[in-house]
Amino acid sequence: MADTAIKIGMGTLLGGGFAIWRAHLGNQNQARKIYLDKKRELIEKVLDDIDAVYASATIYWANLSNAVFMRDGGRRLTAKETDELNNLERQLFGDFKIFGFCSSRLLLVGEEQAEQSLRDLRNAIDGFFKIGSVANDKCTQEVLQSHRDLIQAKRLELFASLHSAYKRAD
Repeated sequence: MADTAIKIGMGTLLGGGFAIWRAHLGNQNQARKIYLDKKRELIEKVLDDIDAVYASATIYWANLSNAVFMRDGGRRLTAKETDELNNLERQLFGDFKIFGFCSSRLLLVGEEQAEQSLRDLRNAIDGFFKIGSVANDKCTQEVLQSHRDLIQAKRLELFASLHSAYKRAD
């Protein structure tokens, strides 16, 4: 009888231990899934935010390019055109805070390479922003095109980094 009780006790102990081990594995897998889902969500938010900044930069670039073309052709901007350009410039300047939010999100999920690519894009847009003014004689069509090409290249690099980060979240 004692032999049977020991066997039943050992079976129960092993079964309980196995159940605890399975529950632990299940919890780990669930926690990992939740983390990866949140990581993908943060990366998607970064993509949306960066696209918004890129749209602002593109609209400002197009309007500034047009203004520089008119300036170089001897035509002065109207007050309405100047106000519109100034508003677009303020919008782009205000959008720079988005880079900080996106940087924090990427660092939070351990994506240092993507965050570096984001900084490179921010620096390219900042370089454009610094020279981009109708009043600046150094702001020419060639310089604007050069900045546009650099911004596009840095955007592609960022999206490649984000693509890799997104794949790692699978």
